[in-house]
Amino acid sequence: MNKTDFCYGLLAVFLTEMVGFFGAFSISQETLVDWYNNLVISPYSPPNWIFGAVWPMLYITIGIAGYLLYKKSSKNKKTSRCFSLFLMNMIFNGLWPFCFFYLRNTTLGLIDILFVVITLGLLLCSSYAVDKRATYLLIPYSMWLGFATYLQVYIWYMN
Repeated sequence: MNKTDFCYGLLAVFLTEMVGFFGAFSISQETLVDWYNNLVISPYSPPNWIFGAVWPMLYITIGIAGYLLYKKSSKNKKTSRCFSLFLMNMIFNGLWPFCFFYLRNTTLGLIDILFVVITLGLLLCSSYAVDKRATYLLIPYSMWLGFATYLQVYIWYMN
């Protein structure tokens, strides 16, 4: 890996981390205390601090995967489509905290997380042909997203 690739890779990770950072602005202490803590949540829900620990680590692997896909995005229509799916996924990912926490809307949060799941599923299918490393880097994200989707469905259904 040359110096330019390393710098662009760091930039990609930074930009992806910003998705989570800006999403975190939607989560005020007041929202957690006054609203979220009064919801019926799954008995399998981890402590809140787990989310703050897991997502930044996932955004690192997501950012690296995004960079790998970006590097190949100008080669042809197939690779360009794959990177577009990545960007759509990040947009829906970044909107979820706003929909769920800021708007305090469990239905909108559910709809958004379903779009995150759909775009990630399409991304995983298309990224394997573009760059297998990117697909493998997205697997932890897909596993955590599956768990987060279960938690979201549970909250939506029970509240």
